[in-house]
Amino acid sequence: MATQEAGRDRIAVAKDTGDVEPLTADEIRAALQRLLSAPALARAPKISRLLAYLVNVHLDATPDALSEPVIAGAVFDQRDGFNPRSNPIVRVNASRLRNVLRKHFAGDGAAEPVHIHLANVGYSLEIRRKPPSSDSSSGRAQVPAAAQANQTVSRSAASDTSVPPLPPAADVASPPSAEQPAAAFVATLAYLKQKLCAPVSLGVVIALLIAVSLLNIAYTHLVHTTMLLPDPPSPVASVAVLRN
Repeated sequence: MATQEAGRDRIAVAKDTGDVEPLTADEIRAALQRLLSAPALARAPKISRLLAYLVNVHLDATPDALSEPVIAGAVFDQRDGFNPRSNPIVRVNASRLRNVLRKHFAGDGAAEPVHIHLANVGYSLEIRRKPPSSDSSSGRAQVPAAAQANQTVSRSAASDTSVPPLPPAADVASPPSAEQPAAAFVATLAYLKQKLCAPVSLGVVIALLIAVSLLNIAYTHLVHTTMLLPDPPSPVASVAVLRN
């Protein structure tokens, strides 16, 4: 019996030579027991029996025992006359087992030292040790992400506390000149827009237009009136008139 167990250990090691440290049969059996106690398998006796059978076949290195009729008789009590074409019991439960194993080792069982998967085609198992570099690589990937997030927060804080730049001197409109009434309207609007920091409404534009027009009319009238007034008589002429 001891010789048989030792032979099975050597077979298990030989079948997993792709690992850095080959798996032993004891490690595979321990992984199977932990896996069978998982809730998803503990509630499913059919796929649990199928998994235990496939692990034993993996350790015994007997690929002939992986045919559907042999699995149907050994696991699901299907006797002579079993036809896999009309009875898909093996394929259905193998598909269930494949999905359960994939979800388990992608979730709660991700930290397990030994991962067991059912091949996508056929009924052979893929048993391998968890790569030791997976945790370290994820840690290395998280550090730059955290540093990048900190840099983003720092840049955002710096931009929020910075003083907004002043507008260029060329864009600031100067107060309108009283000597240019024709261009005073446009300059006044630009000047008020910049001072109020808000768009001027239509009513304000009309009011300003009327005010500027009135001022322009008053200014023109004053100029014309001043030009039409007669010149005042000089004091010399007034004295001459009085003498006469």
